[in-house]
Amino acid sequence: MEMEMLLQFFEDNGYLGIFLWLWLGIFGLPVPNEIISMTVGLAFLRRF
Repeated sequence: MEMEMLLQFFEDNGYLGIFLWLWLGIFGLPVPNEIISMTVGLAFLRRF
């Protein structure tokens, strides 16, 4: 997923989008949760 798409998803959905992304990382995607958390942090770091 491209960073611009992720930023747009967070911008459209706000905190609910963050919750859904983290929830998907815990229950859906077979990747470590740290990677999901870092993408959230990077997305908001680039936003501000």
